[in-house]
Amino acid sequence: MITTRVGSLRHGSLFGTTIPMLPVGVPFTEERGIGIIWDTSPYEDTLPENVRTLRETVVQERTGRGERVTNGSVVVLRSWKTDEHGITLTFAEGRYFDCLTTHYSLDRKLSSGDSLRERVKIEDLLTPSGYARSPLSNLVGITACVVTSDGKIPLQERSTKVSVEPNSFHASIAEGLRPTDLSGGGGLTRALVRSLRQELGSSWNEDVTIVGGVLGISEEYLQPDIALVARLPLTAEQVRASAEQARGRWERVQLHFVPADKESVRMFMTNKHFSPHAVFALALAESLGAFSWGSGG
Repeated sequence: MITTRVGSLRHGSLFGTTIPMLPVGVPFTEERGIGIIWDTSPYEDTLPENVRTLRETVVQERTGRGERVTNGSVVVLRSWKTDEHGITLTFAEGRYFDCLTTHYSLDRKLSSGDSLRERVKIEDLLTPSGYARSPLSNLVGITACVVTSDGKIPLQERSTKVSVEPNSFHASIAEGLRPTDLSGGGGLTRALVRSLRQELGSSWNEDVTIVGGVLGISEEYLQPDIALVARLPLTAEQVRASAEQARGRWERVQLHFVPADKESVRMFMTNKHFSPHAVFALALAESLGAFSWGSGG
């Protein structure tokens, strides 16, 4: 297990930007400090009736605006537990529209007159079984800050056409976990490689090295997200060329390559709106020393 604690991530800041997520446990690597349990139970629509009604409205509104949304299979967090060995996460299959209706519609009024944000408090979710008891979808995102072999961090400027955090800046990778990432003995390396192929092209293999990760809960969306920091075997120019052919390139308007040093990252972040998950991943990278890799660290 990585010995770096997450105290600096809790209600801290990165270059003056408040870190808008709460970490759970301590950072981990793929090999040590994390256990993954895949619940094979089939998906069940367990949302309350008035939330299901809202789901129909949300989907109609988003498709009416021309957003590209499909109700694909996603990964949801059932529960988590920590002990002296690290953290164990239990995942199951869910649906994307449930996430749009809950995490990204927290302030919408239900037929009961209240909202999901009024019903669910983040303190409740910081308990191991809190998500299982909540009316949220609990979709798990994966947000990765990756560093190329020549010390550059690819950062995405997102399109206005995406359904989540449009027109904002994000980390190198911003994906939802998929059942195929974790089922049948899969893990975070498989998830990261699939995400890299989706968003940055096809020139990826298992040589990607996960340096560390941590589970966090977004204070804005009440959504669980796994932040990862990884090193890539390719240069920035190789990544740039590969990214031009990526299937997910429509999600961004530009891919920026920022030197992995504190001053360069600080300057790039100045006066830009970064998603909460991106700030969390970049803060994790800083805490793990990744902002020295651009100078040969």
